[in-house]
Amino acid sequence: MVIRALLFIYLRVMPNFVMNFTSKIIIYSIIESFFFGAKVVNNISGLGAVFTENTLFSKFVCLLYCVTQIFAIKGFFQNQ
Repeated sequence: MVIRALLFIYLRVMPNFVMNFTSKIIIYSIIESFFFGAKVVNNISGLGAVFTENTLFSKFVCLLYCVTQIFAIKGFFQNQ
């Protein structure tokens, strides 16, 4: 649902730059921004509860974060 909504927004706006600040949007938006040629800046305020656990899901989300950050031109981390 979120991916489809972002796709329609990107098709309508055709952004040059995208600034993301929530974890779900960082992952979804950077994938779609890649196809539209938009440059991405991510602001990560904290990693949240997902990263305090050692589960398969938390490892998967961590992998998604690492892979998607490759395509961002800049990333700001507010916590250590």
